[in-house]
Amino acid sequence: MANLKVGSKGSAVTALQNALNKAGAKPKLVADGAFGKKTAEAVKAFQKKSGLKADGIAGKATMAALGGGSGGGSAVGSSGGGSKTAPIKWTIEEPDRLVRNVQDELRNTRGYDRLYDELSRGTSKAERDLFDEYHYHRSVHNQVGERLRDAVKYLVQLRQKFRKVEGSDPKAAKRILADAKAAYDEYNELMTRWAECITGMQSVNKRYQKLPA
Repeated sequence: MANLKVGSKGSAVTALQNALNKAGAKPKLVADGAFGKKTAEAVKAFQKKSGLKADGIAGKATMAALGGGSGGGSAVGSSGGGSKTAPIKWTIEEPDRLVRNVQDELRNTRGYDRLYDELSRGTSKAERDLFDEYHYHRSVHNQVGERLRDAVKYLVQLRQKFRKVEGSDPKAAKRILADAKAAYDEYNELMTRWAECITGMQSVNKRYQKLPA
């Protein structure tokens, strides 16, 4: 069906408004079948909550995330008598891409083991201080790296489970997608911490290179 946006009217808009109310729209919408400013704001709020582009336009991804269902039992986007639930779509970044991101970051740290060895043999106070700082960043980097690998592995497993049910069991697909979104949020937090550790190690390296021979 066509995208629903400001100015759209009809039963499809009514179904959308009912579905938004069911999803917790605040303030609650009047299901009058007219897509106005309040409906657009409710769509944006739902899109933000669901990790979608918040443009206020109810397209395929938004309809799928809503999962369908108005008060009368019709799914969002269904036509005429009979009930039809819109399929749930995977709306976050693909796990194989996340795997590549982790691999790229690992490549960025090549050569840092050599720096660690050099600093560990340092005898001056400046070298020992740099070693302590570097050791901290390296330890946290390794710990976060392990958690990142576990997070990506879990996301790969969820993606595989989702593929098995996305066309046949919308409720199960929705549950899996919710778990995947939580895991994806954790992945992003870990990637931020990982990048901070790498920045810290790079800073130590620059200061080490400036030490008198």
